[in-house]
Amino acid sequence: MIRQAACKACAPGECIHHEAGDVTPEKVLEAMLAADAMGEARRRRRQNHV
Repeated sequence: MIRQAACKACAPGECIHHEAGDVTPEKVLEAMLAADAMGEARRRRRQNHV
């Protein structure tokens, strides 16, 4: 499902193509997964300090 979102984000005519460099569904997917991992790590840190 996340892969489908990455593919749709890279469809012709989408504003993601205004970004510098070559944007591919694979790069978008990697970025989404990295952002999720960062958010999860932050959530765990916050839970441990409560």
